Amino acid sequence: MAKNVLLLVASTLVSGLVAFAVLHFAFPQVLENLKHKKPVGDDVTFKDFDAVAGYVKDAGAFYDTMLSESLGVHQEGFLYDNATFVRGKPFAEGRWGAVQWQMDALGFRNDSVPRQADIICLGDSQTWGVNAQYYENWPSQMKDILRQSHWDDVSLYNMSLGGWCPLQFQYLLPLVTRFKPKYVVVAIYTGNDLYEANRLSKQDRYRSFRPAGAAEPSGPKKPLNGDQDIEVTVAGKKWQFQPAMRLSVNDTSDPEIAAGLGVIESCLKTIGAFGKETGIPIVYVQIPTKEYVYYPLIQASKESASLPETFHQLIQAEGANFDTILNAIHASGPAEVVDVREALRAAAASNADIYLPSADGHPTPAGYTVIAKEVAAAIARMRGLTVTGSNLLRYGDFEAWNGGIPDGWKVGGESNRISPDRSSNSGRYCVRIDTRNGDGIVTMNEVFPLAATHLPATFTASAKVRTWETPGACTLLLFWTENGAPKTVRRESVASEGWQPLSITVRVPANVEALGVQILSRLGGGDYILVDSVTLNASVAP
Repeated sequence: MAKNVLLLVASTLVSGLVAFAVLHFAFPQVLENLKHKKPVGDDVTFKDFDAVAGYVKDAGAFYDTMLSESLGVHQEGFLYDNATFVRGKPFAEGRWGAVQWQMDALGFRNDSVPRQADIICLGDSQTWGVNAQYYENWPSQMKDILRQSHWDDVSLYNMSLGGWCPLQFQYLLPLVTRFKPKYVVVAIYTGNDLYEANRLSKQDRYRSFRPAGAAEPSGPKKPLNGDQDIEVTVAGKKWQFQPAMRLSVNDTSDPEIAAGLGVIESCLKTIGAFGKETGIPIVYVQIPTKEYVYYPLIQASKESASLPETFHQLIQAEGANFDTILNAIHASGPAEVVDVREALRAAAASNADIYLPSADGHPTPAGYTVIAKEVAAAIARMRGLTVTGSNLLRYGDFEAWNGGIPDGWKVGGESNRISPDRSSNSGRYCVRIDTRNGDGIVTMNEVFPLAATHLPATFTASAKVRTWETPGACTLLLFWTENGAPKTVRRESVASEGWQPLSITVRVPANVEALGVQILSRLGGGDYILVDSVTLNASVAP
């Protein structure tokens, strides 16, 4: 009996020493934080040594890629990693200006690591939340919005880091499943994701994601620094932009950037397969550059004539990349896509300080609020809750033009098309409708299904119209199907010189199955009518 007790004691001591050695050499920061009793999860603190050791072991699918020695990346608090390239150092803390940041036990920016999370967010610095406290980034604000209006006990875990791209996102999927999420949100940023994807895909671990025959030149042909920053006065305030740098990471005529776009398409296939296999719905958020957001305002300002050609080229290239990524998302399987471009542009037009005046391309807390509202509205719709939010129509600004028609829209008539027009209301493109053919009817249409929502709700459809040369009539029409029968509400407006708004607000009853927006021209004798900035907003009816 005494012998067995001694063996048990010896075995326990050996196990403890082994666990201590593993933590000491592989995770020294974990031991350091044992003294501070920092939280690891909802039910685990550093006061409980055994629980911490077990938790780190459970997270091995992620930690097994960490190098035993830190090489240092950019600044203290980040580590090199042979799989993710760069990662957050567990429990690191720091300050950027007025913003205090700290990492949790897995090296992500959260106050703790939950055992289970309803929503997992994967993204880069735009989702990590540069320029904001962690509770002001858009994932945290989205959680607060859902808790206040729809989902009072929702839990969320933000697995984002600056410099990451979809290659890191797809790599993290095995760890994502440990949290048993109900939704996975993937944020794609056209400001540098193509560049980052190409750079990381040159590692042996990720070479299979590169397009067949992708060239590997020594480096991008365009500038990746701020040497060509420009300053523009918009609404009485000076703003700095980096169109040359942003174009350099969106210009797919550069083989490196084209390869990066192909890598992202491959990653989306992997993420889509993950969604199909696990049954976890994937929500994609497409985040634009600051330059893309402010482009319409600059175009409407006195300084539009002085814009460098790189700015115009950036908008066209970025819009095309948005469209390519969207097509790849839909090809990968069922997914919800949240395009926040129009909402950010509307906020910028209202003089909201959604970005800093400096060349910094990250949103402010107010900018993150705009993104949070759009993503929260999408998740609410997926849960069958009341539809709220704005920008429910995809590509209402038509900036995704690539020679065809934006996804979800239909344009009738051979002479009617999306066309480049520098006097457009939003960005560089709009729809041109031929009004010369008498009673010919031209429609654009995207049906927005509402069968899973709680109605009634109030919807507002709006658009901007103007004539090309001769005045003509343009009709904005909101329609729906109710018990299988079409119902319509319309408002006609005669287009005159300059952009004129069209708007319809209507209360949609509870038995509506689908909702759609049409714009058409009936009256002959005109020339062309330009249509732009088509939106559909929704709010809960009182």
